Amino acid sequence: MSQVEFHDGPHTTIHMGTTPGLQFLKRFVPLIEELPQTPSTSFAELREAFGPDARFFINGDGPRSREETEDLLEQNTTGLCGFEYTMTRAWDIPDTATGRRTVIYEAKLSAEYRQFRPQNSITISGGPLNGVEVNILELAPVGAGQQGGFAGLWIVEQRLFGDVSPLLRLGATRVKRNFWPGVWQGFSPGSLSHRLALRWTGKQ
Repeated sequence: MSQVEFHDGPHTTIHMGTTPGLQFLKRFVPLIEELPQTPSTSFAELREAFGPDARFFINGDGPRSREETEDLLEQNTTGLCGFEYTMTRAWDIPDTATGRRTVIYEAKLSAEYRQFRPQNSITISGGPLNGVEVNILELAPVGAGQQGGFAGLWIVEQRLFGDVSPLLRLGATRVKRNFWPGVWQGFSPGSLSHRLALRWTGKQ
């Protein structure tokens, strides 16, 4: 059975001799933290973390292409006047047969927007946004002769689950139907993704 490595704490406490998946996070997470302060530099380095055909799922919705996700991320960092992002714990699950790894990490975030309009469906002016998100990263070895990745790995699939109830409590004026579909939908009952989605949305 593959050895699962668990890390409790922020990325700054990940030691250099740990597993490749956690080493990947040690490079990846600070780029998210620094995105609002140094968008040009952070975006350029973040692109290195993803394979050319990477797919993205947000709360079970998707898949989105790499280009679509970059556009969405850029939109959601516009207008930020305060941002904190802290990884709290992580799991690195290797697949010894393929060299791939599944990395799961939980993070707390706090953001303050002057104006927040994702896809013109939610509008918030001022006030803090606090929440928890869970990311499931499917990592694959960077191919021979290819450039990019961290610790010899890059993301081929990312699933992000976020609690959007703070948006509603802050007085969202309009929520586009199905913009944030239930994250527990779309997964096989009993699967890891299904159990995680139920847990982190308070359905279990």
